[in-house]
Amino acid sequence: MQPRTRLFAFLHWLNLLALVGVAYATVHTGDTRVLGAGALLEVLWLVAGARMEFFQRYVALKNGKAEHKIRAFKLLETMQQMSYEYKQRYRELEKTKQQVLDAVKTNKRLELGAIQPELDKIDGLLDSFVRIAIAHKKQTKYLEQNKEDAVRKEIADVKARVAADTSGDPSIKENLGHQVQFAEKRLEEHLKVQQSEKALAVQLETIEKTMTYLKSKIMSFEKPEQLSNELSSVVMGLEAAERTLQETDKIEEEIKRMEQRAIAR
Repeated sequence: MQPRTRLFAFLHWLNLLALVGVAYATVHTGDTRVLGAGALLEVLWLVAGARMEFFQRYVALKNGKAEHKIRAFKLLETMQQMSYEYKQRYRELEKTKQQVLDAVKTNKRLELGAIQPELDKIDGLLDSFVRIAIAHKKQTKYLEQNKEDAVRKEIADVKARVAADTSGDPSIKENLGHQVQFAEKRLEEHLKVQQSEKALAVQLETIEKTMTYLKSKIMSFEKPEQLSNELSSVVMGLEAAERTLQETDKIEEEIKRMEQRAIAR
């Protein structure tokens, strides 16, 4: 049992009320046996009572509320980076999530405590939507500002200069060769961004469709396992999203390095 659980047990209002009662009885009776009995009961409560299922659920609820507040604060901070369009889409997801939770409460065959771990995955899904949306917007902006045709034209122009060079100066040929390599590298990264931008767009749509599907199916679930099975694809989707975001970070770092090299030249 974690120390935090014992702390919750000690600070529970029933326990504090019992401690006050023991102290009051000890002072007014002068019988130290009351204090000894109270101390024994306190030890039993902290050791055995805190292990009881109902109290474990209470601790889980408290922890869940604390984690929810932390998550909400971090999410609000992160969402400042999102554009209006993505914020609107996120708000629709929040509405759908609330509809799912309302449906769970209405579905008497599902016990909220039993499926809470599965419902927590939905929060993970929405968190991923925010992160993916921010990455997708960055890539969309990059593709708007850097056109593939322009990069290909740059490569063709430099290659034409190499072919037309008759100076016989090896340094000129070498510099032009470096320009070709640099432009080809830019094109390579550009194509990666294109591919990543499409993948991120699909993942955003998948999250939205998953939430809509859950909303339509939640009332038909009879066992927590059914919800778990449906959300298993969500977990795999989150893992795929994480991999895509990691690749996106690598691409952004490479583009930054290329821009720095271009400035240095």
